[in-house]
Amino acid sequence: MVKKNTPIKINSINEVNKDFPKDVFKILYGIEEKHFWFWGRNKIITQEIGKFIKTKNSNILEIGCGTGFVLSHLEKMGYKTTGLDIYPEALKYARKRTKSQLICANIQKDEIPGRYDAVGLFDVLEHIDDDASFLKSTKKLLKRNGMLFITVPADKKLWSISDQLSGHKRRYNVKMLQKVLEKAKFTIEEIKYFGFLLYLPQFILRKFKTGKGTLTFRDAFLQSYQTPRDWLNFLGKVIYLVESLLFQTITFPFGSSLIVVARKI
Repeated sequence: MVKKNTPIKINSINEVNKDFPKDVFKILYGIEEKHFWFWGRNKIITQEIGKFIKTKNSNILEIGCGTGFVLSHLEKMGYKTTGLDIYPEALKYARKRTKSQLICANIQKDEIPGRYDAVGLFDVLEHIDDDASFLKSTKKLLKRNGMLFITVPADKKLWSISDQLSGHKRRYNVKMLQKVLEKAKFTIEEIKYFGFLLYLPQFILRKFKTGKGTLTFRDAFLQSYQTPRDWLNFLGKVIYLVESLLFQTITFPFGSSLIVVARKI
């Protein structure tokens, strides 16, 4: 019998854990609540989900939930939440944040129980080789007319060594994301850029980033997500707060990320 507070393990998935630096999840858990980027992205995600999912007891599955930062906020909004990740170590930290059901599994290899009103993929799709196939597997987990919420890194001009070492296969634009969703038989309700107000400083930082060929995944991770000085971090949060307000009425022409809301046909 599985204890209530223990993540359900459907598959041992040892092959994905072999060389992954497990302390990354400890680092991530420590910075997500503080870092302006995670804070700002969460603002956009929860705003969009609240706009499209009005029934608070709706069942929402987050695939690739990691340490549960987004999941915990969705739980606080009143949704019935489930988190799924292929890394058991990530779910250990997620359990510290949330009472949601947690599942350790691979949706393309394992049979996942239940069907959901909505599924979230937040900065997951860019890691997948065959993103259309992955979306088809995701679709099976949705109820009829179920909603899919996705965030991905945007604009190939921002591609840097950090993307490469973080295991990103691509950065998206609107047409790319539309094409892969249509291939997977989803209909798009809304697709918008965000990260517009901080695009230029991010572009400059990424273009001048050095260390190609010498950084490890862990080094790249630390370099990308190191929490800036307090005043800079505060400024970043203020900028994202302003952007989240503008986001409700303005469609930005470009940005460092994309968010899409789609529906199962």
